[in-house]
Amino acid sequence: MTIQELLAATKQIDAADAEILLAHVLDIRREDLLADSTRELTDGELACFREFVSWRADGQPVAQITNKKEFYGLEFFIDEGVLIPRPETELLVEEVLKSIEGEGQRLLEVGTGSGCIAISLKKSAPDLQITATDISEGALAVARQNASQHEVAIDFQLADLMDELEGDWGIIVANLPYIAEDDPELEEAVRQHEPEIALFAAEDGLQLIHKLLEQVAAREKQPQLILLEHGARQGDATRTLAGQLFPEATIETIQDLAGLDRILKIQLN
Repeated sequence: MTIQELLAATKQIDAADAEILLAHVLDIRREDLLADSTRELTDGELACFREFVSWRADGQPVAQITNKKEFYGLEFFIDEGVLIPRPETELLVEEVLKSIEGEGQRLLEVGTGSGCIAISLKKSAPDLQITATDISEGALAVARQNASQHEVAIDFQLADLMDELEGDWGIIVANLPYIAEDDPELEEAVRQHEPEIALFAAEDGLQLIHKLLEQVAAREKQPQLILLEHGARQGDATRTLAGQLFPEATIETIQDLAGLDRILKIQLN
């Protein structure tokens, strides 16, 4: 069976997903599939592809099957222990880069997961001094692997938000779990296949955001800028929390490309 015939015969999953999975099996770029569409596949390649299609049809994300996901123009290693990077999170990177002034600024990312935010920032702004934390040793292992792959130096630390974290930073950025456990709009595939620790938070999804903001407010030296991703319906609530804890700060909500509330921006000093 040829590449063209196999893709035409694959109906169980989306055509784009099928192309990504087949390119992964053949270890070629997706765009090269068409150029080599008459290539005959081996029995082993067919068996591997069909197994991957079965996994995808059962809801497993493509990024977990291929162990890779693109974010901010870079490719990252992904496994089942970290959240799959989302395109909307690229806005967080863009907002940090807009805010950088001068060289050698210190930035803290809380809850780094795969490391995609911190690494993307370091690649775009090499002078940034970045500390990135996570509560999961497994996630930190993935983040360190990705940092090594992209040849960037980042100080990764095991920490529960900012508990027992020493140092001070001019910028704090985070994409913490912000989904309520009973959220009816959450896709079942996400609930089944991505790590709960990276998805859910109590208090209608606001618990960890609230706790982090309290920790920052309690520190002797506070940052100049805090940028936090949140859910599309959490703009009002996060602004209220921030206003209570940082009454003299300039607080705003930044919307994503879909026009949805996405980033809480707190400008201090």
